[in-house]
Amino acid sequence: MYPLYVTASFQRSRRLSEFKHMINVDAKSLCEAIVSILSSLGLNQCIVIAQCYDGASVMSGEVSGLQARFREIHKNAVYVHCHAHRLNLVIVDAARHVQSANDFFQWLRCCMFF
Repeated sequence: MYPLYVTASFQRSRRLSEFKHMINVDAKSLCEAIVSILSSLGLNQCIVIAQCYDGASVMSGEVSGLQARFREIHKNAVYVHCHAHRLNLVIVDAARHVQSANDFFQWLRCCMFF
């Protein structure tokens, strides 16, 4: 989790707060984990104004996705699709159509197993 927040002295702050191994990756479990992490950082009373995830339905679902469940707790937390993820999808798709890039990434995949 990589929250961006404003301190009491109005200083912008961002830091990697925690890696958490998840057994269940459903929206309810993910929401509980995020709320727990925010609480452990003392940020549970903060006003959350935005949340950003990829477009998978478990994250972006308007009825029971993570963003909807989180918005039940933080009413003003607008959901925004992660633009870095969108850019990554575009780059991956473009690289598949460039043979030398495709060959390079195939080579990397092979190296990862050694």
